[in-house]
Amino acid sequence: MANRWFEHPWVERFLPDHMRPVDDHIFSDSHGLFIVEEMEAAIDRVIARADELRQSRRLKRENELFLFRMKLTARRIRITSFEKERSQAAIQKTVTIDYVRSTDGHTPAFLREALVHYMKNGKMHARNIEKSSYFQHIFRKLEVLDYTLQGRAPRDIQLQTAEPVQKEEVPEDEPAKWHKALDRFHQHYVKQKSSLPADIHQELQQIDSELEELRSSPSLQLDVEDEYLVERMLGREIPDLIETYRLLEPNHRNEQHGALLQALEAMRGRISSLRMEQNDVHARKMRQLLKVNEKRYRQEKKF
Repeated sequence: MANRWFEHPWVERFLPDHMRPVDDHIFSDSHGLFIVEEMEAAIDRVIARADELRQSRRLKRENELFLFRMKLTARRIRITSFEKERSQAAIQKTVTIDYVRSTDGHTPAFLREALVHYMKNGKMHARNIEKSSYFQHIFRKLEVLDYTLQGRAPRDIQLQTAEPVQKEEVPEDEPAKWHKALDRFHQHYVKQKSSLPADIHQELQQIDSELEELRSSPSLQLDVEDEYLVERMLGREIPDLIETYRLLEPNHRNEQHGALLQALEAMRGRISSLRMEQNDVHARKMRQLLKVNEKRYRQEKKF
């Protein structure tokens, strides 16, 4: 207890910025949740590719609203993640994490730094996120990544600086979130008779068919990042486009008809590319297995 004296509330006002705990409300709105979810998805993607990564590597993930950078070395995992100006977040944030990796089974990993920097009331602030409830899963994922890169199974332990996190129990048969979003999309925009133009409704039907085929194929499984993309598309982006289009005056609808159709076609194209990417993954894995098999048994013939 004595070595954690700075965590007492009455001491907080005297601490330097980097030691003062963050007020979690800055991550509680949609923009704050977005950066946390995107960081989790990016780390999940790195974990899935751990076998392909060299010991030292720089990784980057970027979209219109968000930038994520990770630097992997034998001793550290460093992350910088921030919202771009286009995010329209009231408080734009930059998250930095410096994770010191475990070196063997007896030396635990720890967080050397975990901060969020943000501008508020014209002043730049820095706050500590080690105890933030929004980042405990991220810290745990970094530990999983650390152990996976070492070729070891992650142990059931927590970082020294993080509070214990209760394991979330999810029923094995619970469907993915995008499956539920697809059911709602089908009910509202495909099944019901629509007042939309025939070509718009046909495009919605094709999107529904593409995703239904993807869902029904057990061999084509989306990763976390792509699941989030599809869920966002079905639950927010397409409904926003359609409902806004319906609110337009008839002459304005005619003006925007082509643009709406192009937007839907682009979304359908992205879904098709997801299916192709999944098929490519299986094809690459098959080629790799055949190559290993051929090499193994060719070598055995020599003995």
